[in-house]
Amino acid sequence: MRHGRRTPPPGATGALLAAIGLGLAGWFGWDWHQLGRWSEDELRASVELNLALDLARDPDAATTVEAQDRLRRQIRLELRDQIEREVGTPRSYTLAGLMMAALGLAQIALGAWVRRPR
Repeated sequence: MRHGRRTPPPGATGALLAAIGLGLAGWFGWDWHQLGRWSEDELRASVELNLALDLARDPDAATTVEAQDRLRRQIRLELRDQIEREVGTPRSYTLAGLMMAALGLAQIALGAWVRRPR
């Protein structure tokens, strides 16, 4: 008795792709949700704290008010960039997972449409 080659049921590939995509979207979506949001007051406080730390390390870094304002703006930009990097990774993986799930569902629908009786 010869055993034939076993094939997966129709739509199995699409279902697997959709399941993996939903898993990725859920995992990284939860990470994205847990990051929280920075309020303007928290950002301002963080800038002032970092400015104080920088000035404590190097008192000659900003001796004038204009130099301190310039340093404040630079610190704020660095904080914004860091926040964007922290948020960007989970956001991009969440969206990639949703796209993967949509492609899996489209593959299932297309396969069902092709196999329909005529």
